[in-house]
Amino acid sequence: MPRFTPALAALDASPLTRTLGDRLRGLCRTMNVPPVPYVAPARIDAPALLLSGALDPVTPPRRAREAARYMAKAQLLTAPNVGHGVSQLGCAPRLLRAFLDRPDAKVDGACLNEIPAPTFQLGSAGPQP
Repeated sequence: MPRFTPALAALDASPLTRTLGDRLRGLCRTMNVPPVPYVAPARIDAPALLLSGALDPVTPPRRAREAARYMAKAQLLTAPNVGHGVSQLGCAPRLLRAFLDRPDAKVDGACLNEIPAPTFQLGSAGPQP
């Protein structure tokens, strides 16, 4: 919560996140959680592969870009037609394998553009005709 500034709250004011963001501050006060001073994130020197879905309303690509600022060897890949949960779709498992096999090599994420847009769903039963 010390990093959840009013500016960040405004950035995250989407229909899916606004209510939670509004309630977190009050929840901390109610539970008597003391404020914690801000501590800058430590720099990560290990290779990291960050996969983002351009349609993700909760963890959009801008969050990966922000996190990558603290990672010396970050590779950011964005799937344009995907929401949350890129790693199991299309070629993403192959990209993950390539990264794990050779973490210092550049991963070519062009195939992420081939993942089709999600179909319309009315509920958790899957795509509807």
